[in-house]
Amino acid sequence: MATAAGDPIRATDDDVITQASSGKPLVRLIQQVAQSIPSGISTAITFGAGSEDIDTNGWHDTVTNNTRVTPTVAGYYRVTGGYVTTTSSFAAANSIDCAVAKNGVSAASGERQGGATTNTQLMCIAGAILSANGTTDYFECMANQVTGVAINTHIAQRLSSFLEVEFLRPL
Repeated sequence: MATAAGDPIRATDDDVITQASSGKPLVRLIQQVAQSIPSGISTAITFGAGSEDIDTNGWHDTVTNNTRVTPTVAGYYRVTGGYVTTTSSFAAANSIDCAVAKNGVSAASGERQGGATTNTQLMCIAGAILSANGTTDYFECMANQVTGVAINTHIAQRLSSFLEVEFLRPL
């Protein structure tokens, strides 16, 4: 409902305006410690100490459930995650993929970017607009690779696995 000139603005109106403007919650996590991703097993990316580039509302914990972002505001969110492998040998039949997940369940898959040759980092990025209830729902970036061996995530500030969660609007 729109507010006409001269109408009172209520506290709930102010909260919505703040959340939809410069005060809206944002999280950007950049992986700081390499993680081993086993072949053929979907694995949540960890974001431990030093990984919080932005966390305006304290929705991420670097120790407890450090794979998760748990919003405390019910709403719609743009969730983007990326998985980057170390330099390794990849045969043409080998693959990596990633997904953004809600409550541990894949919500949107990504596509591999990069080559399938020796000495090439591969990157996969996935994104979706997802809802969260503001209490128990959480988001993660899931990584998967099929090479027959475990492969570490790549760590270099500009080329690291990441997870971003941006509040869009209330439910």
